[in-house]
Amino acid sequence: MTGGLAGPVKTGTRLKATDMTKQVRIENADISTHKVIVFKEHKNEAGEWVRVGPAAELNTPTQMATDYIHSHQRLVVEEAA
Repeated sequence: MTGGLAGPVKTGTRLKATDMTKQVRIENADISTHKVIVFKEHKNEAGEWVRVGPAAELNTPTQMATDYIHSHQRLVVEEAA
């Protein structure tokens, strides 16, 4: 993992053998001074998305975050304030 995202977090949900797991990279790809934040969210037992672990801050051009997505985990990308 790079970019400050935490590793796998145990939740009440379990992956099935048929669930897709995909590694993805998110890059701050232009030369502007705008910063980007990447959050990791897990789906809890109630089916709600909950943010977990520290966010990855992509503050400079070409800075990148790498993590996994699957049916119970997603990445949320936002422009930093």
